[in-house]
Amino acid sequence: MAKKTKGPEFLHFVAPVLDTLKDLGGSATAGAVTNEVIKRLALSEDKLAETTTNGQSRVRNQIGWARFYLSKADMIRAPRRGVWTLTRKGLETKLDEEDKIIELFKGVQARFKKVGEDNEGTEPIPDEDEAAEPGDEDSEEETDEIHEPYDPSKTHIVTKPMSVEQLAKRLNYDEIDLAPGFQRKADLWTDDKKSRLIESMLIRIPLPVFYFDATDDTKWLVVDGLQRLSTIRHFMVERDPSKRLRLQGLEYLRQHEGRTFDALPRDFQRRIEETQVFAHLIQPGTPIEVKYNIFKRINTGGLVLTAQEIRHALYQKNGGATHLLRELANSAEFLDATNEAIDKERMLDCEFVLRFVSFSLTPYTQYTEANMDAFLNRHMQRLNDDGECAARDDLRRRFRQAMRAARQLFGEDAFRKRLAAGDRRKPINKALFEAWSVALGNLDPAMIEKLVAAKETVKREFAGVLSQDREFEAAVTQGTRDVKRVRKRFSTVEKIIVQTLGDSP
Repeated sequence: MAKKTKGPEFLHFVAPVLDTLKDLGGSATAGAVTNEVIKRLALSEDKLAETTTNGQSRVRNQIGWARFYLSKADMIRAPRRGVWTLTRKGLETKLDEEDKIIELFKGVQARFKKVGEDNEGTEPIPDEDEAAEPGDEDSEEETDEIHEPYDPSKTHIVTKPMSVEQLAKRLNYDEIDLAPGFQRKADLWTDDKKSRLIESMLIRIPLPVFYFDATDDTKWLVVDGLQRLSTIRHFMVERDPSKRLRLQGLEYLRQHEGRTFDALPRDFQRRIEETQVFAHLIQPGTPIEVKYNIFKRINTGGLVLTAQEIRHALYQKNGGATHLLRELANSAEFLDATNEAIDKERMLDCEFVLRFVSFSLTPYTQYTEANMDAFLNRHMQRLNDDGECAARDDLRRRFRQAMRAARQLFGEDAFRKRLAAGDRRKPINKALFEAWSVALGNLDPAMIEKLVAAKETVKREFAGVLSQDREFEAAVTQGTRDVKRVRKRFSTVEKIIVQTLGDSP
């Protein structure tokens, strides 16, 4: 049973939730984490049978609250529906003392009071599958559903037996891209966990398969197996002797703790080098949209890739798209308009910019498929085309104009669903960002000036739409990729702007 902790009951589960996620590799489904916590704490049948006043499992409710507070403390994020993922802070934090848990609780409570949020007892628990992304309260309900006919003949993957020594040589010659540009962390595992992987090879336990994008044979791109490859690099390839992995926390071969690869007996070195693995290689000629689906479905590493991280991995040609998105996401105008509130660690900021770019290049009236992933992917590819240089320059100008105008019109409430100054401040909303940024980017400077002069009218009209137009409210809250809802939010924002400009002198 969980050790008794001062404060609310759910605090008993905070450390177990964090530790469980670490043991599961840094990322797992909500259900898997909950079930593993229950198993870890060996809760009694009577305890598991307890329910809240509304009939919900009390234990699961408390685990939900633990996850909620960890997320508010920036230790856990939900990059996609039903998945809990540790942040760098979560990976590095040890809640091994009661005072640390109480400090976390008080810190989150202080944030609640500062922004006027309610605390436990009045704020509803998110469901286990709740997965609003950081900085965005409204989920698009991401799924793995395939929206278009899928031709299996286009999937070209070969399976290649390899030795660990061959992988180490590729790592040594920088022929495997561990992809720091994805914002994936290549060293999430602790030295204890890395050491146990090495021990597995020494006691001849087979390793899981690796997936690579081998389109460029001189530089394989990791799809799945990043942490295992990082461990091999750390133990066998690291050139700086002071940084090499020294074995620790071993279960069976404790006599070798403290040793580096070079310090192992030669027969143990050879056993590691000759360990056989299987690598699934995505071959040249595989369409990029097929590779995107493979990345999305196969990647199961310690930190599950977000959709934007996958795009960043796949659309590297010429660097046009990735460089433009990062440039605009780092621009002073964007950071000012969003109060630096959009997560950078998992490339959510780049996704926001991509949405502006996509709907600027393709008007919302031509959005017809309800497949936002495919829509955004196509525009990443389009930005890489050499012929789009002029378009990229125009997008830069329009984006910066839109960000400045949004800040001038709404101040700190830009892209947020806030009806009045006394209301609780809401997170930035993706759907509102799309509609307002594109609409403002399409105006000429004289129109912007006129609109800003009538900003009180703009805010009043917008608040009225949010509070009275249920169809618009739905269009920026749930199922936001739906064609009708995309058109509803864009056309409504356009109408507010046109009416305000028409009424202004």
